[in-house]
Amino acid sequence: MRNPEQSYSNESFEFSDKEKSEEWQKEKRKNPESYECVKELDAGERISSLIESKDGYKVITGLFDGKIKILDKETGKSQIMEGGHKDFVESLLETEDGKYILSGSRNEIKIWDGETKRCLDTIHCRDYHPLLVEAKDRNHFIFASEDGVIRIVDKETRKVSKFLHTETPIQFLEESKDGKQVICSSGYGEIRILNKGTGEKVKAIDLKDNVHSFIQSKDGKQFIVGLDGGIVKILDKETGKEIKTLEAFKGDDRWKEKNFVRSLLESKDGDKLIVGLTDGKIEILDKKTGENLGEIDNEGGLAASALIESKYGNEIIAGLWTGEIKIWAKKNNENKSD
Repeated sequence: MRNPEQSYSNESFEFSDKEKSEEWQKEKRKNPESYECVKELDAGERISSLIESKDGYKVITGLFDGKIKILDKETGKSQIMEGGHKDFVESLLETEDGKYILSGSRNEIKIWDGETKRCLDTIHCRDYHPLLVEAKDRNHFIFASEDGVIRIVDKETRKVSKFLHTETPIQFLEESKDGKQVICSSGYGEIRILNKGTGEKVKAIDLKDNVHSFIQSKDGKQFIVGLDGGIVKILDKETGKEIKTLEAFKGDDRWKEKNFVRSLLESKDGDKLIVGLTDGKIEILDKKTGENLGEIDNEGGLAASALIESKYGNEIIAGLWTGEIKIWAKKNNENKSD
């Protein structure tokens, strides 16, 4: 929890007059976030990565056997992209215009035609966990992996236009909202912000804890990290200071340290966090208060290897180790009463 003796200059958590009212808070507690499972799909193999297509009608799955399978969310009809990887698919990316799909696996990144689903190019890299980002300028890709090197690659020529170097392996990668910085984390507690143009280190934040999941807030002003014990920390990007600590795990303390935050989402409205734990539970937390707003029922399911929110924010989609894809839709709780 935030130390009351700490004072921060940022105004990250301002409450409106409506949010301060007792009536609003009471109504919010009475009507918790509630989702129901509306669809279960079968990818046929353990899922290692998952994204939603840009049109919102399909899910693209990376599998442990190296295949990439696209499934229609409504019918479950599937298509396998010919010529996958030899090892499991660690990462997936579809460009904003839908022109390309990228997949990362051991020592290689493949670029696919978004329409024909044919492989256009294979880029060989030297490490196990390639990370994929489309740059904000839409002309470049940003690749990184455990060799500690970030590569900025021209989208059309596939040539590296710039190298950025860190001293530690990279397990999480993002670009700042203005496209001027690259943000990376080793997973061992350090978050680095690099100037994208020069490669110089702008800031380093040391959490002194294992980082299992990492995202930027929708407005780009905060970092949200998932840690051991079901702990979620929200950090101010500019100062690096902790704004708030949330607890997603509420079970027996004997299992707390083994139950880390495997996946993490911020809702489209920026008010909630959806937290996937290693015990399979998916918790919904109020980002401002830390209050548990509800739990997505993943009964009988293993931990989600991938957790995403749908294009329009009305569905949560999880890819499970079992090969299942579960889709939960938000219920309408507005008319509930005591």
